[in-house]
Amino acid sequence: MLVPRRYERDMTTLEAQQDIYFVALAALVNVSVLRSAQPLLARKGLKVLLGTGTFLYARVSSATCALCPRHLLAATTLPRQHAQPCPCCRPYVRSKRTLDSEAETKLLHLLSYIMQNLAQHPANRTLMYKAELLGTTSLDKLIEHVSSLLQLRASHLPPL
Repeated sequence: MLVPRRYERDMTTLEAQQDIYFVALAALVNVSVLRSAQPLLARKGLKVLLGTGTFLYARVSSATCALCPRHLLAATTLPRQHAQPCPCCRPYVRSKRTLDSEAETKLLHLLSYIMQNLAQHPANRTLMYKAELLGTTSLDKLIEHVSSLLQLRASHLPPL
């Protein structure tokens, strides 16, 4: 029988994954302070950082699943009591603020520190503006899609 070593642990739990994120982001905060490393970090990791921030923000701010686009769309278009999570994302549904979301809030703060450090370098301005433009365009497309779904749903209602 194999005996687990002291440093080995189950990395499939949410708490263990948050610990890894915390250590990695704390190291990136330290590296992002170096002026010479800021352009490289922005070129190689800006999209990953923004994607991670979006993922964490969705998990913190929402009581619904942030992993399944179908469920997220259903939660925005259906009344709250009818929005049921799909089977693939049931473990991620939260009804109240937990310790997990507090840890994810700390991760969001670390991400914001990194982004602020990267934004200070003049060579990163174009990359930051392009990323902001891409994000706003994507958000506008999502809003248009949801509003068209709501209009379609309203057109199927019987007249008053």
